[in-house]
Amino acid sequence: MRRAFTSLFCAAAFTLCAPLSNAQYYYPPAPTYYGLMPVQYMPPYGVPGAYAPMQRPVYYPPQQMMRQPMPMPMQYPPMQYPPNYQPRPNTYGPLAESQDIPVYPAPGQGKPNNAARLPAVPASSSRPGKFYATNNKTGEPPQQQTQPGPACADGACGPEGCGPAGCIDPIFKRHHPYARGHCIGDFAALVLFPMSTRQAFTSSTTGTTTTIANNFGSDANYAGRANLAFILHNGWGARASATYLVGDASQSLTNTDAATTIKTPLGFALSPSASLTAATGTDVMQFRQVLTAFTGQAEIVKEAQWRKSTFLMGAGARYSDILQSYKATSTVDGSTANGNVSSVTQYTYSRFAGIGPTISLELVQPVTSGGLALYANLRGSVIFGVDRFQNSNSADTVVVVGADVTTVTTSNQSVAYDSRTATIADVELGVQYGKRVGSSYLFTRIGAVYQGWYNVGTPTSATGDLSLLGATAVLGITY
Repeated sequence: MRRAFTSLFCAAAFTLCAPLSNAQYYYPPAPTYYGLMPVQYMPPYGVPGAYAPMQRPVYYPPQQMMRQPMPMPMQYPPMQYPPNYQPRPNTYGPLAESQDIPVYPAPGQGKPNNAARLPAVPASSSRPGKFYATNNKTGEPPQQQTQPGPACADGACGPEGCGPAGCIDPIFKRHHPYARGHCIGDFAALVLFPMSTRQAFTSSTTGTTTTIANNFGSDANYAGRANLAFILHNGWGARASATYLVGDASQSLTNTDAATTIKTPLGFALSPSASLTAATGTDVMQFRQVLTAFTGQAEIVKEAQWRKSTFLMGAGARYSDILQSYKATSTVDGSTANGNVSSVTQYTYSRFAGIGPTISLELVQPVTSGGLALYANLRGSVIFGVDRFQNSNSADTVVVVGADVTTVTTSNQSVAYDSRTATIADVELGVQYGKRVGSSYLFTRIGAVYQGWYNVGTPTSATGDLSLLGATAVLGITY
């Protein structure tokens, strides 16, 4: 009986110990989201080692268990995408802030290294095994350009080795401000006042040696200016502009004293007339001065930046045509005897026209981030041309034949031509305010203007200068 009990005890012990020794102990049922081994999931695109060969685990869960992955507490870095590229134009084109944009290789073409430690690469760089973000001519986001490189022997791609395309690293590239071509158009209205005096007439009294010079007033001259430029994506472009200036000044005088002599700046006598001397009438005089000028230029321009300042430099050709005229008329108000002069007129003008080289420099310096800026516009021109000066005098004499009263006009004229070189200087300084509207940039300016025309003559002389000072208001758009 004891032997039988002992044998039964040994058999039961052997039955219990055998599965443990052979690792065949029954496992309890596992939840559907767990396996025998942790499942290795593919990291997201852009994480080092994302596209390296992955070793198969020794144990595999059932196929249906892969459909419900285990919640992973670790967080992967976000996907790296280039930002939405919308150039923000300032005064002269899209002057977007430079941004460092990380670029990663396409799937299956290698693994990126730590891009944050990589410096900016010049656009002319051609390092093998890298790809660069470069600007195109359409203003779209930079496109990826890949070039397979050699296998890396220094382990730069990690312990998994290089991808099928070799060692490809992300490279940072700074955006240049010229992301696309753009147009600049503006219209300016100018009000200019003459700085130099213009003589209307001289007066003297019989028995004295004093001659009094009477000048025209500082009447305003008005001008309009239009500019149109097209700038390519690399900052080079062309610009055409035109300016038209017109001014008119006048004076009137009535002489009732026969002892007072009125003459033009060239010495032509207007008063007293025979009727004033005979006390049968008075002399009424009109003086007028007219200024018209047209300039047009075509030039090659270059847009550039330094820090926050924008420069627009230009060089080209300029055509200028300026006409200055003077007219004085004296008419008898009263009766005129037979054979006496009823009116006299003197008309002179100086016209200079020519063409020559011109250079310009325009600067815009932002003051605040709200669109307020200072601007300066400088231009210098050398004009080679011909000046024509003309002087003509005429007199109307009354002729009485019986009951018929007629007027006979006599006149004389002289013309002189002179080839010369003139210089023109334009300076404009002021304040600008701009605001972006959609893909365009609207701006307005208010500033002071100086124009100097040197060696272009005067209304009553073939030689002389013209200086104008005033203000301008500009409205423009960049698109």
